[in-house]
Amino acid sequence: MAMFKPIDRFVIGFEMYGSGKGFRSAVAKRHNISRRYAYTLLHNAERFIKKYKNTDIDPLSDVISVDKLHIDRTILSLACSCHASLEGICEHIKTMYNYSIDPSTVSRKLSYYGKKARDFLETVDLSGIMTCAYDEVFQSGDLPILALICLDTHYIATMLCTEDRTAETWAILMLLLSENQGLDFMYGISDFGSGILAGIPQALPDAQMLGDVFHAIKEVGEQLQKIENLAFKRLESIAKLEMSVSGPRARKKTIEQLESERLVLDDYLLRADKAMTLLSWLKEMLAFPGYYLHEIKPLVLWILDEMDSIDGKTYDLHAKTTFMRKRLDSVLEFHSLFAKNMLILSEKNNIKPEILSLLYRQSAELNTSLVYRSISRRLTRYDSDEVNKARSLVSPLIKMTHRASSMIENTNSRIRKYVNAKHYLSNDFLALLQLYFNTKVIRRGDEIRTEKSPLELLTGDKRDFFEILGLKRPA
Repeated sequence: MAMFKPIDRFVIGFEMYGSGKGFRSAVAKRHNISRRYAYTLLHNAERFIKKYKNTDIDPLSDVISVDKLHIDRTILSLACSCHASLEGICEHIKTMYNYSIDPSTVSRKLSYYGKKARDFLETVDLSGIMTCAYDEVFQSGDLPILALICLDTHYIATMLCTEDRTAETWAILMLLLSENQGLDFMYGISDFGSGILAGIPQALPDAQMLGDVFHAIKEVGEQLQKIENLAFKRLESIAKLEMSVSGPRARKKTIEQLESERLVLDDYLLRADKAMTLLSWLKEMLAFPGYYLHEIKPLVLWILDEMDSIDGKTYDLHAKTTFMRKRLDSVLEFHSLFAKNMLILSEKNNIKPEILSLLYRQSAELNTSLVYRSISRRLTRYDSDEVNKARSLVSPLIKMTHRASSMIENTNSRIRKYVNAKHYLSNDFLALLQLYFNTKVIRRGDEIRTEKSPLELLTGDKRDFFEILGLKRPA
C-alpha cells in the first residue's frame, strides 16, 4: 500500500464521502488501499464535516489562489494600510503563505509600483484646484517633504522629498505643477514659513496668500496654557501643604509656607481665568461669529492688548501677540474673501445682498435672543421665497470659505506614521502613499464627499488604488 501525504488522505476521505455506497469499493481499489483503511479515511472526513457544521464560521465559496499578483497586493496593502516595515512584510508572508521573500525584493517591488504611481499622478489634471494648503514635514536627517492639498476635495497634489525648503525649491515645484498639470489655484493657506511666502508667488503671482488661523491660535494658546498650568501647580502645592499641617506635629515653617502660598493663589487663579476667557474670545473672533472685518479687527486687537496685560516675565506671550499683530491682516483675510463670495453669490442667484448679510449676522445668534428676533422681523420685508433660497446658501458658503491649513497638518500626521516605521521615505514610496491617500474612499464628512475618493471628487476617476497600479481584484 502506498504512503500518502496528509492532503492526499484528506482528499480520499472526501472522495469516499461523496461516493455512493455502491462505489466506495471502487474508490479503495483505484487508490490501491484496503476497504478498511478507506472507511477510516471516510470517518475522519465525516468528523471534520460534523465539527465544521457546528461552528458559526461561514465557509468560503472558493479557495483563494496565491500567485505573484496576490503577493504584490499583500505587500502594497501591508506597506500602505498597515505601516509595516520590510521585515514585517516578509514575516507576514512567511507566516500566512509559507512563502519566503527577501526584504530587498519587497523594497524593489515597492519602488516599481511607486514609479507606476508617479507616472499616473503626473497625468492628473490639477486645474480644478481653487483653494489649497501647503506645508513641510521633516523626516530623518531633517529632509523636508513638501506637500500640497486641495481643501475642497482633499486631493494631495504633491508629496516630494527635497534637500531644502527654500523659496527657490518651492517656486520650482509650483512651476512644474503649473506647466505640466495645470495647477493655478486662487487662494492658498499656510503658516508663515519664509520659503513658502517668498517662493509660491514667484510661480503663481495671481494666487492670494491667506494666513492660517490654526497656527495663530495654537502659538498664542500654548503660552496661555502655561499660565493656567502654573495656577494648577499652585493649587496642588497648597493641597499637599494642607495635608502636612493637618497633623499634630505640623512644623511652623510649613504653616508659614502655606499662608504665603494662599496669599498669592488668588492672583494666579484670576490670571488663569482671564487667560482662558481671552483665548475663547480669540477663537470666537477667528471663526465666523456673524461680524465683518471692520468689526472683528478692533476686537481682536483689544483681546491681544488684554493678553499683554497678564503676561509676566516668565512667558513668551508678548512675543507671540506681537507676531500675531504683524500678520493679523493676512489671518483675517478670509472675512474679505467671504464678503466677496457673498456678492458673487447674490449676483449669480439674483438675491439681494442685504438678505445674505442679515442671514449671516443672524447665524451667530440664539433663536431666543433679541438680535435674532429683530433680524427675523427685518427679513419679513423681503420676499419669503428669496429669503428661503438665501438661507440655504449661507451655510454652504461659510463651509466653502476656508480659514485654516488643518488639512495639511492632518496629512503630515498621516505621513509621520510611515516616517516613524521606516525612518526615511523615498520619493517612489511617497508617490505610492500619495496615490493611496488620493484613492482612499472618504467614509465620513460632508454629503458631497462621503463615499467618494479625493481622486473621484477632483477628476471623476472612480478606480481604486490597485486598479490604477494594474493589479486586478481576486475572483
